[in-house]
Amino acid sequence: MLVDMHFHIDSKWHNPELVGKTLADIEKNRMLVAANSTDISSYFETLEISKRSDFVFPAFGILPWYAHEHYEKLDEIEIPLNEVGMLGEIGIDYKHSPAEAEPHMQKALFEFFLAAAEKHDLILNNHVRGDETFKDARDILGSYNLKRVIMHSHYEQPEGMRELADRGYYFTVGQGFVEYRDDEASNRIKNAVREIPNDALLVEVDTIPREGWVPPSSKLKSLLDNLAEFRGVSIEELEDIVHRNSLRLLRGVEQIEQYVKLLESGV
Repeated sequence: MLVDMHFHIDSKWHNPELVGKTLADIEKNRMLVAANSTDISSYFETLEISKRSDFVFPAFGILPWYAHEHYEKLDEIEIPLNEVGMLGEIGIDYKHSPAEAEPHMQKALFEFFLAAAEKHDLILNNHVRGDETFKDARDILGSYNLKRVIMHSHYEQPEGMRELADRGYYFTVGQGFVEYRDDEASNRIKNAVREIPNDALLVEVDTIPREGWVPPSSKLKSLLDNLAEFRGVSIEELEDIVHRNSLRLLRGVEQIEQYVKLLESGV
């Protein structure tokens, strides 16, 4: 069974006219999708879309790019965090965030979610970009007792990934790896992907084009083909690795029990 641990299907990132085609492809190919959100409105839209498919489970998160819009209103967030199985996409990002989303705002928002994850044993889907950001994120994450942590397409610090893997964190490999070229940035991505141990490896599509729609299952299969060749394993072995890791990550989270059963059935 195909598993995508980081996807966006709300209208901020996905053509709303193509949602039906995307859901049909997900259903046809039995592709379990963790649908991340990036603010409150995108969460509620994602939640409604998820009701149309047994294979899409919604995650609530606020992207650090929007920290300035939310960090002083955390007590106004009425979403019952104990009822959400995954918090994502969350994190800190000093590299790409607008100037208004100042680091202290991002950190306040990040720690709000980490505290909720620690309290309710939730999955965290983390967006961390930039070397300086990574150092802060590593320290902040380490100050909480977190059992289910995903680093979303994190290729910034290959030398630091082993430390996070030793903590039991997972890493999703995404389209940036497939599209690598023979240049310094792409070689860094390849080096980072080499550092991911088998028991920490997950995969993601993230987004699909708004125009010239591509089936998400095709994007995921292309990624798996490339990744299997790169790591020197068969596609069957790689799919089994991702399946096992996904089950280990999701098992025990009561809020997403129905998705665990899907994975266990292997349909």
